[in-house]
Amino acid sequence: MKVIGIRNSPTAIRYCVLEKNGNDIVFVNQATENKIDIPKSLTTEFEKYSWIKSEFERVFDNQGPFSHVAIKQNENTPSRYTTLKPVIFIDCIATMVSIDKNIPFSFFNYNALGANSKESVTVAEGGVGRTNKHWDSKIADAILAAHKII
Repeated sequence: MKVIGIRNSPTAIRYCVLEKNGNDIVFVNQATENKIDIPKSLTTEFEKYSWIKSEFERVFDNQGPFSHVAIKQNENTPSRYTTLKPVIFIDCIATMVSIDKNIPFSFFNYNALGANSKESVTVAEGGVGRTNKHWDSKIADAILAAHKII
C-alpha cells in the first residue's frame, strides 16, 4: 500500500509518500522532494492553479501509483478568507487529480489526526522520522494524514 499525504498552504504544497511493506512503514521521500513552492511569478489565478494542477499530476505520476490520497485540511476560520480561499482551491485541485486517476481520497482535521499543530511534529517524527530539509508542522501534518490511512 502506498499513500500520499498532502498539506497545502497559500505558498507551498507539502507532501509525503508512505509505503507499507508488511508491518514496516517506509517514508519514501524522506530525503528527497517534499515541498513545492508556488512561484510568485504566477500572477493570475488561472496561471497559479494550472501550474499547481500540473505539479500534482507530476508528483502522482512520478511517485505513484497510490492506493489513497490523504489531505490535512486547513482549519483557519472563515473570517480569515484571504488565506483560506487558496488552500481550499489547492485541496480541491489535489482531489480532482485523485479523481482523474481513480485514487480514493480522505480529508482530516487535527481532531481526526489525534494531534494539534504543536504536537504534530513530535508525533510524526516518532512514527516515521523527519525529513532532511524543510522539517516543520506542515510536513508533519501530511505525514499524520497519510499515516491515518496506511
